[in-house]
Amino acid sequence: MKYLSKVIKYTVYSIILIGTLYLILSQGIKKYIVNLPTIYHSLFFIFLGIWLWGINIHVLEYSNIDCSSLLTPMEERPLLTNNTSYVNYKNIYKLALGYTVFFALSTIIYNCGNHFWEKSTTEWIAVVTLFISLYTLFMPHRVLYKKERIKFVKALKRIVTPTFKIETSFNDVVLADLITSFSKVIGDIYVALAELFIEIVIVPLIGKKYDNVNLDSDGKSIKDISIHYHHHILLDIFGSFMILLPYLFRLRQCMADFFTKATKEQRIKSFLNALKYGSSIPVYILSGYYSWIKSDIKNTTEKKILEPLYENAKIVFICWIIASFINSAYSYYWDVFNDWELCKRRTNSEENFPILLRPFLHFSKPWTYYTVMMVDLILRFTWFVDVFPVFQLKNPFLVDDTPTVPEDIIKMQIEKLLLSRLLLRILEILRRWLWIFFRLEREVRFTYTYIYK
Repeated sequence: MKYLSKVIKYTVYSIILIGTLYLILSQGIKKYIVNLPTIYHSLFFIFLGIWLWGINIHVLEYSNIDCSSLLTPMEERPLLTNNTSYVNYKNIYKLALGYTVFFALSTIIYNCGNHFWEKSTTEWIAVVTLFISLYTLFMPHRVLYKKERIKFVKALKRIVTPTFKIETSFNDVVLADLITSFSKVIGDIYVALAELFIEIVIVPLIGKKYDNVNLDSDGKSIKDISIHYHHHILLDIFGSFMILLPYLFRLRQCMADFFTKATKEQRIKSFLNALKYGSSIPVYILSGYYSWIKSDIKNTTEKKILEPLYENAKIVFICWIIASFINSAYSYYWDVFNDWELCKRRTNSEENFPILLRPFLHFSKPWTYYTVMMVDLILRFTWFVDVFPVFQLKNPFLVDDTPTVPEDIIKMQIEKLLLSRLLLRILEILRRWLWIFFRLEREVRFTYTYIYK
C-alpha cells in the first residue's frame, strides 16, 4: 500500500512539473518570469534556498563532515544518539520537492486564471499561495516533515528573541547569516503586500475622507497627497526597515556574544563582527531615503521644488555609494579572514601551505578556496550595477532586440530592470550557498575537530 501511494504521489508531482515546464517553453522563459507577480519570485527564491541548503548538507556529509553534530544546538546535544541525526539532507530534499510542486501547481492555476479573470483578481492566487506556504511551515500537524520544520521554527524563535544574556549557538549563527542573504526577498514580499494593502484599504478610506475636498492651497489634490504620504510611510520607511531587520537580528546575536563570551579576545571579535552588521544600517536608511526623494521627484512638476530635490538625491546617492563600499569591503574582509580564516601568514620557514590559505584545509584542492575567494569578492560588490550605467546587465538570452515603438521601449526597460533585480537576488543566494560550505569547513577544522567522521 505504501509503495502504491508513493507511485501515485510522484506521478502527480511529475504531471504538475511537466505542466509547468510546458508553460515555460510555450510562453518563453522571459515572458513567463515577467508575468509572474513579485510574490511568486520571492517564493521561488525561498524554495530554491531549501534546495541549496540540502545540497550544502549533502556535499559536506559526503566530504566526511558530520553536519548533525556541528549544527545541533547545545541544549539538544544530550538527546542525540548514534542512530539519530539533527539534519538529514534527504528529508530536506523531500521538503523542498513538496514546496516546489505546490509552487508549480499554483503558477499553473495563476496562468490558467489569467485567461478568465483580470490580473488584479489572479494576483490574489499568489497571495493565497504565500499564506498557505507560511501556514504549512508553522502548522503543528504531522505532515510535510514536521521535524525539519519544527527545527527551523525553534531556531527562528531563538534568532528573533531580544536577549543579550545567552551565547549564540553555531547553528543559529549560520541560519541568521543565511536569512540576511534573503533580506531583499523578504523586503519584496513586504512591499508587494503593502502595495496591495494601500490599494484595497488606504485608497478607499482616503477617497471617502476627502471626497468633497479637491485641492489644497497649492492647487494639489489632497487625496493624492495623502496617498503619496502613505506610500512614503509604508513603502519607503517600513520597506527599508524590513530589509534591514535580518541584519538587526544578527547584530543582536553579536552583541549577546559580546556580553557572554569568556575571554577578552572573543568579546572583541564579537564586537567587531557586530560593527560589520551595524555598517549595513546606514546603507538601507540611505536607500529608503533615496527612494523617498525619487518618489517626490516623480510626483512634482514645479522647477523650484525639483532643483533642491535633485541636489538632495545626488548627495544621498553619493553617501549610499560610500556606505555600501564600506559595508561590502568590511564584509568581504570578515568572510575571508574570520569566517573562513584564510590568508594566514607562514610563521616560520618550515611551514608549507598554499599562499593566501592556511595550514589545515579540509578540501584537498586549493583552487576551490581561491575560486570562492574571487567569487565572493565579485558578488559582494554586485550593487555596482546601480552606480554606473555601463554596468547595467545585458543578457541576450533574457532581453529581446530593442523595438521601435517608444511605449515598447519603456516596457522593455522595465522588464530589463526586473530581470536584472531578480538575477542579483539569485547571485546573492548563491554567494551565501558557497559561503556556507567554507564556513562549516572552517568551524569543524578549528572548533569541532572531534566530530570528524
